Amino acid sequence: MNEHLSDLALDELLAQGTSNAHVDGCADCRAKLETRKAQAQASKAAFAYARTKARVSAQVVPSPWRWIAVLVTPFALVGLLWVAIQKNPSDGERLKGAASIDFVTRDDITVTEVPAGTRLKLKIGTAGFAHARVVAVDDGGHSEQLWPETNGDDKLPGTGVVTLPREFEATPGPVTVQVTLWNEHIESGTTVARRLNISP
Repeated sequence: MNEHLSDLALDELLAQGTSNAHVDGCADCRAKLETRKAQAQASKAAFAYARTKARVSAQVVPSPWRWIAVLVTPFALVGLLWVAIQKNPSDGERLKGAASIDFVTRDDITVTEVPAGTRLKLKIGTAGFAHARVVAVDDGGHSEQLWPETNGDDKLPGTGVVTLPREFEATPGPVTVQVTLWNEHIESGTTVARRLNISP
């Protein structure tokens, strides 16, 4: 006696609409095949079958908005990049971090109090800005420009945290040093200040 056909083989016969010698001679396999035919016909008669078949076999037409989006997206990205560059103009990459000013000795030690006569330099946290003006103001209201020197270039000698090349001598009495930083327009810059106490 031949083995019965598997469910897969019966499904293939049903899909192809062909006959099989074993099924023709086997009452069990013929009954299974007839049951599958009845189930398939009942499924085709169901309302959901027609809708599903129409959806699956329908030709998908891309929306015209899709092509517009494909064409416009690169231009929009370029526009956003241009706006970002215009909003933060700088020479090179803009660095993170707050603007700062520190007084440092020749040994690169940060100080807030020194004896008169100490030679100091200024260490500036540029916060990504390229230009600076540094002014020292004593308690009497007298001011001295420390950077740039007279008729000098106000462009900073680097980015990140830089030490200005000019050295100055601390004179007796407290002084407040103020640094104003900017890129192309001083109005869009920032200002920070620090006080230095100088003992006689």
